[in-house]
Amino acid sequence: MKRIGLLAGAFLLSVTGCGSEEASFEPNVFSEKDMCVVKAENSKSRICYGDSREEAEAVAGNAGEEVTPNHVSYEKGIRVFYRNDQVAAIELLEGSAEQYRTARGAKVGMPREEMIQLYGDQHMDSPGSGFLDYFYDSENKKLLTDPMKDLPPGSQEDAEKIHLVSTKLDADEHAEYMMIMDRRWAMYMD
Repeated sequence: MKRIGLLAGAFLLSVTGCGSEEASFEPNVFSEKDMCVVKAENSKSRICYGDSREEAEAVAGNAGEEVTPNHVSYEKGIRVFYRNDQVAAIELLEGSAEQYRTARGAKVGMPREEMIQLYGDQHMDSPGSGFLDYFYDSENKKLLTDPMKDLPPGSQEDAEKIHLVSTKLDADEHAEYMMIMDRRWAMYMD
């Protein structure tokens, strides 16, 4: 009887993943979970949009270079931008690929097609721009694809409701750098 209990317990652990909170993602479906970067060796160590500076620095470590009081470069190719001591943007640069990834698993150096497999084909239409951009309306819970229709001018507060994952592609269409931010940061650097 005890053996059956042990086998049932082992089965339950394997099915539930030992209580793992690992996020699952579908292409063309965006959520607040997409607004994070994770450490490659431990996906529970994450920096997310809206985290406090203290929370971000617990993961990133001490500031390597504070460019301005709100713009901090850390070791291993990550930069974090703060607004009112909260994360407003996260940038993954060259040298970050071994240490950091987006919550979906995208990293610097990844080919464009692999990014599309992870995020989907409903990206902002910006032909020839050298960017692969995913805009998400956090208020209406939908991806935005038409810049003329979906991105009207508005207040800075309205711009905070639009979240994006933006990837600069090099000449070979590999991720040169990646940013997770709100539209306010993208437009006003604030």
